[in-house]
Amino acid sequence: ARTGLSLFIQELAAKLRPLHKTTGVCVFPLVGLAHSVNAADDYRALAHGADYLVMMTYDHHYSGGVPGPVAPFDWVKANVKAALRQVPASRIVLGIGMYGYDWIDNGKPGSATTVPDEAVPALLIRYGVQAHYDPVNSQNWFTYFQGGVKHIVYYMGTRSAQARVEMARRYHLGGVSLWRLGFEDPGFWSVLPGK
Repeated sequence: ARTGLSLFIQELAAKLRPLHKTTGVCVFPLVGLAHSVNAADDYRALAHGADYLVMMTYDHHYSGGVPGPVAPFDWVKANVKAALRQVPASRIVLGIGMYGYDWIDNGKPGSATTVPDEAVPALLIRYGVQAHYDPVNSQNWFTYFQGGVKHIVYYMGTRSAQARVEMARRYHLGGVSLWRLGFEDPGFWSVLPGK
């Protein structure tokens, strides 16, 4: 499947370039996920065709797993460094997940629900709680109780997104992308260049 996808992207890009079209491919992170996911994409081969590789640096902790930061800063940085060993910086786009997950906080893996960043302020008001910033992981989080059950929410937020935008600048990456438009806190747009 890896080889087939890479060949398809190379053929597609060859057809699109004469039409002045740009080709981007979303790729899984290289480190810190299950081996089957880490090995899914051949960055070098995909870069032979695609103009950009959009690295999806989110879901380190995911809805079916245990609670934790969706995109810990050091994990994102490790993936940027791993990608730079295979692809020129200008061809890498850093994917930023503008959401988080709401887990039942019982220490067991389970089905969390997605929380778009733009929905967080209403949740904080509804449950009368405050969000906290984790400077180590550069992620936001809060807890609340519903029906006597403790929940924990990890999410990106503007401050955390800004740290990733700055990382993309520092490593001279080709840019950033969001998953997904409409999920972001409106304050995010103030952290982009050209504001």
